[in-house]
Amino acid sequence: MGGQTALNLCIEADEKGIWTDFDVDIIGVDIDAIAVESAKSNALINGVQDRFKAVLGDGMEPDAEEPKDVDVLVANILITPNLELSSKFVKMTRKGGKIGLSGILAGKQAEEVIEKYSSEGCAEFEVYEKDEWVCIECTVL
Repeated sequence: MGGQTALNLCIEADEKGIWTDFDVDIIGVDIDAIAVESAKSNALINGVQDRFKAVLGDGMEPDAEEPKDVDVLVANILITPNLELSSKFVKMTRKGGKIGLSGILAGKQAEEVIEKYSSEGCAEFEVYEKDEWVCIECTVL
């Protein structure tokens, strides 16, 4: 997910004690260097810097950090990177883990994403629609 989106989630969950209770860390990746630096600064200001890491990149770099066995992976990116990164996202998520994908238009785009993630070993799809956009949730089998 984008650096600032991840940070917002991190701060809210930290306020509820979730990160401490479940020993959770967050990694935010963004293609905008200013957004990454802003997210790092905001993490420090909000006291969540120990649980939050902001990284510059698009996830496609050969040396990109690839966490393993994550419980939840969230990506708010457009359809092309959603499709191109599907195999990587599924490999990073533990069996039984959830993937949430947004930045996708309803209709044909949503169908393409569901078809691709199905072929990568995901099931139990839920689609949440607002206006012309969707968020797709699935489970890694």
